[in-house]
Amino acid sequence: MISRLLPPMLLLTFLAFPLQADTPLDDFRDKSLELTVITRVLEDEESVVWHVESNEVTISGETVTVKLNGESVKILAEITPYILDDGSILLIARGDVLLVQDGEEYQYKTTLKSLPVSLGEKAFFFPLGVAFDSEENIYTIQLEIQVDEATHSYEETSPRS
Repeated sequence: MISRLLPPMLLLTFLAFPLQADTPLDDFRDKSLELTVITRVLEDEESVVWHVESNEVTISGETVTVKLNGESVKILAEITPYILDDGSILLIARGDVLLVQDGEEYQYKTTLKSLPVSLGEKAFFFPLGVAFDSEENIYTIQLEIQVDEATHSYEETSPRS
């Protein structure tokens, strides 16, 4: 007898006390962030050999990926912004670097950095550090990252929705 009454009683409980739809996490998820990432290859630490700029709208905890594929290097950078309680941003930047010589992998490096920033502040991430092609040719790969409040929502720009 009790087992036949239990499911209708549970249903009444859910109808009488619906789950809260708004949680503190929803505020963070609803706040869209725009990540501007400027990737530069610098020769001799000053002259820009190559650069590209990308903008992506994301939310707190959602990773933005930057991929660079060259003849002798493949780089995957994953940048994840987290909105902290005080409104500041914690960027987690992970870089995977695969150095290739004669078509074969010869060195693999991973870098993980946490970068506390404020909205609008620029942070720099060097997934490779300083690299050497030869004694004369020194180059650096630099990612300049800036986080701002997005002017449009994450749902409007996300291919995942």
